[in-house]
Amino acid sequence: MDGRHKAIDQLKKIDCDLGAIVAELREPDIEACALRVLQKTLGEMRETARTLWQGIERSPMSPDTRTFCEWLTGERMHQAARFNMEIAKEIEAGKIRTDQAALSRYARTANEAVDQLDRMFAECKAKR
Repeated sequence: MDGRHKAIDQLKKIDCDLGAIVAELREPDIEACALRVLQKTLGEMRETARTLWQGIERSPMSPDTRTFCEWLTGERMHQAARFNMEIAKEIEAGKIRTDQAALSRYARTANEAVDQLDRMFAECKAKR
């Protein structure tokens, strides 16, 4: 078995292992809020593993003109967009307190990303 197939098999095993952990976490001895966060985080990890194995499967043989790196970057951006929307919904629903230090760090990082995109788009526009 070549390295590519080994990597795919390992990612599939990781997906199964994370699924088993999610199933075990359904026990009532974990606080409900923490349980939701853990299940969501593990679900995101499973999604990442699936994205990677699908990308590896399709990369060398795909008629898609995008490279694997471009495809993977696009997938990461889609995941980040979903993640950001979920955070916004949780803030709106009052599930995230506005006095949490983590929220300040998140907002600072999000603002830095937006600033970087603004600079990138301005440079592209200036080159035209």
